Amino acid sequence: MKMFKIILTGLGAAVCFSIGQTVFASTNDIHLDVLLTAQGNFTNATIIRHNPAYAIVFYPYGAGMVRLADSNLPPDLQKQFGYSPSNAAAFLESEKENAIQAAKAYAAKQAAYRAYLASLAGTNRVILITSIDDETRIMQCAAIIDGRNKEIFIRNLPAAVKDFVNGYNQLRANILALGERVHSDARAADRADAFAPVGAAGDADFVNAAMAPRNRANQMILNANDEADNLTEMEANMDQMAKEVPEKTAVIAYPSSEFWGDQQVWVCTGVPQQ
Repeated sequence: MKMFKIILTGLGAAVCFSIGQTVFASTNDIHLDVLLTAQGNFTNATIIRHNPAYAIVFYPYGAGMVRLADSNLPPDLQKQFGYSPSNAAAFLESEKENAIQAAKAYAAKQAAYRAYLASLAGTNRVILITSIDDETRIMQCAAIIDGRNKEIFIRNLPAAVKDFVNGYNQLRANILALGERVHSDARAADRADAFAPVGAAGDADFVNAAMAPRNRANQMILNANDEADNLTEMEANMDQMAKEVPEKTAVIAYPSSEFWGDQQVWVCTGVPQQ
C-alpha cells in the first residue's frame, strides 16, 4: 500500500480544512472487485466516502486514493447514491464558498498573529537559562534576565539549549559528589597506610596474613588516586563547558500575555547569532 503525505499552506490549507469539514454521507465501505468509471478503471476498489458530488475511492494498486465525480460513476452507483446534477452543482458551489471563507479566516488569523508579534517589538531580549526544573510543554526554568536571577516558565526552548543546561548541571552535581568521595576515600587510605605493616618475615602463611592490611591499604591508595584522576578530568570538562555557558545557554525570548498560574510565560523565538 502506498502512503502519501500532503503538505498544504495558505489557501491550500484552507481548502483542506474546508474539505475536512464537509459532511460526507454515511456509506459503509462499498467494496468492488472492479470499478469501471469514466475517469478510469480501478481494481479491488473500496468507496470509503461519498457526498452529493463525488466519491472517495481507495484502491491498493496505483495512486492509492482518488476522487471520482458522481457523474463519472456507473449508472447503478449513481442511482444508489441518488445522484442529481443540480444537487451536485449546489454542493460543489457550497464547498467552494466554504473554502473561500476558510481561507479568509486563516488569512485573518495570520494577520492578527503578525500584528501581535509586531506589538511585541522591543520586548525581545537575550536571557540565559541556568537550570531546568520541570520539563513539561511549558518548561519551568531558572534564568538570568537583565542581570537578575529569576524563576520563569518558557515555551519553545531549543533542545540544544536544554541538553547543554542539563548536561552542565549534571556534571557539576557529579563533581560535587565525587569530590566528597575522593576526600573521604583519601583520608581512609591515609589511615590504612599509616597502620599497615611495611614488611614481615616468617613462613609464607604468616607473611600473607601479616601483609593483608598492607595490600588493602595499597589498593585503597590506588582507588583514591584513580578517583582523584577522574575528578581532575571532570573538572577540566567543567572548565571547558563553563567557557561555553554564555553562548550555549543564551536564548532570545519575550514575555507573552499568557500566564501559568500567577507567572507570566515567556516565549523563545530562537538563539542569538553566533
